[in-house]
Amino acid sequence: AHLNSRTGNGTPKPAAIHSAVELAAYLKTTTNDIEAPASEIAPVIGDALAALAGALLARMSGSGATCFGVFENDAAANEAAKKIASLQPSWWVKVTHTI
Repeated sequence: AHLNSRTGNGTPKPAAIHSAVELAAYLKTTTNDIEAPASEIAPVIGDALAALAGALLARMSGSGATCFGVFENDAAANEAAKKIASLQPSWWVKVTHTI
C-alpha cells in the first residue's frame, strides 16, 4: 500500500566497474523504489543509512533487510564498521569486498 510509483530502472550497467568510486557513481543513477515506503514503516532504516554517512553511497538493500555503504577503501570501510558496531552493538555489521 505504501509503494505508489516505480522509477528505479536506472541507467544501463557499464561494461566494467574498476573501483568503488565508479561503483558508487553508477549506483547513484539508480534507485530502490521500496526504500522510502519501507523507511516509513521501519524508521530504523533511516538510522542505518545515517550511520553510513561517510560512505560514497549508502542504500537499503532489496526490501529492507539490510543497508549497505560503498566506501572508497578498506580503511574507510573498517573504520565505519568499527564505529557503527560500537554505537549500535545489537546491529550485525560486516565489511565485505565487491570489487
